[in-house]
Amino acid sequence: MLTKKLQPTKWWDGTRIIQQRAVEAPPPLYIGWHWPPNSCPYYRTAYKKYAKQFTVEDGNSPGHGTIYRPLYETLKGSMLVANGAHEIPLSHPFYRMIPSFFYTLVRLQELGKDYTLVLRTFGSDLDDIALALRDFATGKHPQFPDFREPKLVLEECNMFRGRYRREYGPDSNSNSEAVYDLIDWKDASRKVASGDDELLNIIENLSICGIQDDYEYWDLNTNAPMAGKPVWIHAANKIGNGGSSRLHHLFFDDNIHNDANDSIVAVRSRKCGHWRSLSGQETIEMQSKYVVRVPTVAAILQQDWFLQQIAFSEKILTS
Repeated sequence: MLTKKLQPTKWWDGTRIIQQRAVEAPPPLYIGWHWPPNSCPYYRTAYKKYAKQFTVEDGNSPGHGTIYRPLYETLKGSMLVANGAHEIPLSHPFYRMIPSFFYTLVRLQELGKDYTLVLRTFGSDLDDIALALRDFATGKHPQFPDFREPKLVLEECNMFRGRYRREYGPDSNSNSEAVYDLIDWKDASRKVASGDDELLNIIENLSICGIQDDYEYWDLNTNAPMAGKPVWIHAANKIGNGGSSRLHHLFFDDNIHNDANDSIVAVRSRKCGHWRSLSGQETIEMQSKYVVRVPTVAAILQQDWFLQQIAFSEKILTS
């Protein structure tokens, strides 16, 4: 298995890693879930420090990915582009958000799909995301000017900070269990919900909400699955005519890995009335069911990429 100390010499398909010219046909990008034998992401090798300059060849980068520069320009052009037809300032988050995300919301409205949109982040960008959703929902996105959806206006009252804390039993030496709480967005001393059930009672009864998850806890626990952004599995509930229904949580993230020891998401399920985080291997098995890794390239190039994943996940659960 490749490590961050190794310097690979070939791409996943056997093509040599050299400073190729952009006129040459590049090896196809690999975006699959299962990595080919003896392969790993570029950023997990000794070349990680060059990852952000992957397609650039200068004194600060070896230019391994210059052959992909045309693709980079295509991807860049597929994002919102500044032009005279609209007056969206370059500082607006629209320029940093994938258009297929907004297209998905447009189509879900057209299809009459009932859903709750929960925005999750480890960073400090939730205010920007709220601005983007508010403008989009009121027809201010240049690519979707006719879209209107009041339920997608994200207000501060529906923005929270999610934080883990340790809860000990009567014996202070006994094993502790991490409890996930929702904290008021503006008042860090005000706890809005404590534990899974109280949290779910809030977010599942909203049309939209935003949560800044607990990056520090995840980092201190070396990115372990149980320390990531929680997502919940609901058991199916029986309904009339022998059918069943469930609230289907579906978590999209571009930082999900096929790695039992490294997961940005903590998949949680209920057993005997108690919520628990799945193991790393169990979390991997939830891919495409409750967790969906987002290859950003595909999501930019394919307008209906998210819709395809939603349909596929629904099919898995109902088959």
